[in-house]
Amino acid sequence: MLPVKKKMLGFACLLVITNWFLHVRSDAERLQSLVQKQDKEIAENILYIKELEDRERVQAQNVIIGLIEIACIHKASSFPC
Repeated sequence: MLPVKKKMLGFACLLVITNWFLHVRSDAERLQSLVQKQDKEIAENILYIKELEDRERVQAQNVIIGLIEIACIHKASSFPC
C-alpha cells in the first residue's frame, strides 16, 4: 500500500473513532441528565407521598374524634367525654 493511502486510511479510522466517541459521550451525558431528572422527580414524589400520608393520618384522627363526639351526644349517660 502506498504511504499516502496508509495515512488516509489512518485518518479515516481516526475520524470514525472520534465520531463514535463523541456519540458515546453524548449518549452518556444524555443518560446522566435523565438520571438526574428522575432523581429529582423521585425526591419530589417521596415528599408528596409523605404529605399524603400525614393528611391521611390527620383525617383518620378526625374521623375517630368525630365518632367519639357522636357517641357522646347519643350516649350522654356513662361515656366519658
